Amino acid sequence: MLDEAASGVNPTLVEKLKSYVLRLREEENVAFLVVEHNVEFIFSLADRIIVMESGQILAQGDPSDIRTNREVIDAYLGA
Repeated sequence: MLDEAASGVNPTLVEKLKSYVLRLREEENVAFLVVEHNVEFIFSLADRIIVMESGQILAQGDPSDIRTNREVIDAYLGA
């Protein structure tokens, strides 16, 4: 489980973290639960995303579904 692993981290380190996570997932078959507000970080890692708002599930699906979900756009991504 990673909780806000990219929060306040410089972009170079975020890329390094992303490469470690992807390597562990691919080579070691490790699954991750990631709680994160850096949506680009999540979009680059996740096969499946669950978006929560006020403790409730707002949307769930693959990154392309989430990126185009109107409720998610309005709540988190902007127009």
